[in-house]
Amino acid sequence: MHGKIKIKWEIVITIIISIIGLYVSWQMYNIAKLQTTIAKNSFLPNIVVTEMPQIDTKTGNVIETNIEIKNTEGKLKNYESEVVTVLQCEYLDQNNNFYCADIPVKNYYIVGTIGAADLGILEEKYTAGNYLKLKRLEDNVYKYNRNNDNKSLTIELKSYLKIKYADFINEKEVLYYETDLFKTKSLEPKEGSQKFKYYEKLGNYDVGIDFNRGDAPSVDELRDQVCTVYGLEQDKKTKGGKIVNIDSNVISVIAALLGAIVGAVGTYLINRAQQNRVDTQRIRFNASILYNDLKSIEKYIKEGDTSVNLRYMEMWQSIVAECSFLNEQEIEYIYGLYDVAYNYNYSYREKEKGNLSVKKDSIPHYHELKRFIFKALDNSEYKYDGRYENLLTVLKREFT
Repeated sequence: MHGKIKIKWEIVITIIISIIGLYVSWQMYNIAKLQTTIAKNSFLPNIVVTEMPQIDTKTGNVIETNIEIKNTEGKLKNYESEVVTVLQCEYLDQNNNFYCADIPVKNYYIVGTIGAADLGILEEKYTAGNYLKLKRLEDNVYKYNRNNDNKSLTIELKSYLKIKYADFINEKEVLYYETDLFKTKSLEPKEGSQKFKYYEKLGNYDVGIDFNRGDAPSVDELRDQVCTVYGLEQDKKTKGGKIVNIDSNVISVIAALLGAIVGAVGTYLINRAQQNRVDTQRIRFNASILYNDLKSIEKYIKEGDTSVNLRYMEMWQSIVAECSFLNEQEIEYIYGLYDVAYNYNYSYREKEKGNLSVKKDSIPHYHELKRFIFKALDNSEYKYDGRYENLLTVLKREFT
C-alpha cells in the first residue's frame, strides 16, 4: 500500500504567491504596452482607400474604375502596394451539381500612378479598359443563364489590396482591404494574408483569366475554370493528428518545491524582460518625436518669410525627460534652443497684435534661434551647428 503524500501549506502558499506575481507583472506589462500604443497611434498615418467609377460624360455609363489610396495625416515612408482580383463564381450544372470557386483575374488593375508626397494621394490604380471587358463577360453570362433553364452561373468581382509602409519610428506596417464599386472594407491581417496566398497558390496551377491578352473569355471557358478550381480544392487532403490523453500524476513534494522555485524565478525574469521591452519602446518613441520636432523648427527657419508663427511640441520637456540616453551637455543645448523658440513666439505674437504682417527677420530672437541650428551662412548655404548635427545623429540612432 502506498503511503499518503503530505504537502506542506507553506509550499502551496509559495506557489500561489508566485502565480499571483506572474499575473500582476503581466497585467502591468499590458497596461504599459497599451499606453505606448495609444501614444504611437496618434502619430500614425490614416490610410483611406476608395474604389471609384469613371463615367462617360456623353452616355453616362461607367467605362473605367480606379482605386485611390490616400494618406490624410501622419508620416510614412517606403510605401508600396499590391492588388489582386478574383471572380467569385457559383455554377449549377444540368445535374444539379453545385460548384463554387474564386477565379484569379490577372493584372485587372494594370496601370498606376504614384504620388510625389507622403501626404495626400499616394497612388491610383486603373483598369485601363479591363472594366469594359468585364461588363461584356457579365452580359454573356446573363445571356447564358437566360438560354439555359437547367444551368446557372453567377460572377462577382472582388479586389484585395495590400499596403506596406514604415512609420515614423521605422516600424513596418501591413494593411489589407477588400474593394469593389459599392464599398471598401479593411481586413484583419490573417484574413488578408490568406487572400493573397490563395491567389498565389492558384497561379501555380496556371488557372485564371487575363483580359489583357484579348477580349473577355467565353462563358464556357469560365465555367470550365470554375469546375477545375473547385476540383483542386476538393482534392486537398487534410491530415489529422491523434489526441493523446495523458493521465495526471499526483503532485509530489519535490514537484511543489520545483514549482515554487520556477515560479519565483520566472516572475523576476518575465517582469524584468517586459519592463526592458517597454522602456526600449518608450525611448524609441520619444526620440523619434523629439527628432521630428527639431526638424520642424529647422524647416521653419529655412522657409524664409512666412505669415505663421513657429509651432513646436508644448510637452517637449516631458519628452526630453524620457530620453535617458541624452547627456548633460545635450540636454542643456535642447533647453537653450526651446527657450529661444519660446521667446521668439512671444515676440512674434506681440508684434502681430499691432501689425497683421510680421517679418521674422525683424525679431532678434529669430536670428538667435537660427544660430542655434546653423553656422554662419556661406553663399546662402545652410550648414549645421556641430551641437545640433550631433544631437540629430544621437536621436536618429535611438529609433532606427
